[in-house]
Amino acid sequence: GTESTGVSQAFVDACQKRIFLPMNGFADSLNASVAAAIVMQQLIWMKPKLIGSLSGEEIKLLREKWYRTLARNPTQAEQYMNMLDSPPEPFMDTRRADEHRSGWTKKKDKAKEVNAHEYTPGR
Repeated sequence: GTESTGVSQAFVDACQKRIFLPMNGFADSLNASVAAAIVMQQLIWMKPKLIGSLSGEEIKLLREKWYRTLARNPTQAEQYMNMLDSPPEPFMDTRRADEHRSGWTKKKDKAKEVNAHEYTPGR
């Protein structure tokens, strides 16, 4: 749907439930992927048993489908299929590396910071 008119009546009729995501601030709508992520997170908080309910075979089939979608060429597809039975471990820390976490600073402000660290009171 759109921000002004929402979803079509056919879409509403096909739904089992309508939900409302309250928002603060100036935003009038959420991106569909953001809204979906919020809903999924809330569902997991409400029903933690939803996590990990796939069998090993279901996980493998889903991973195979994902690998085929992810591969951009036959070489990558072969590499991914070779990882099907022993996939890489998930990332434990997905934050940016420490060296990439600093904000942008103007050159003149960086120079001031360097000079401030070199300043010794009483000299």
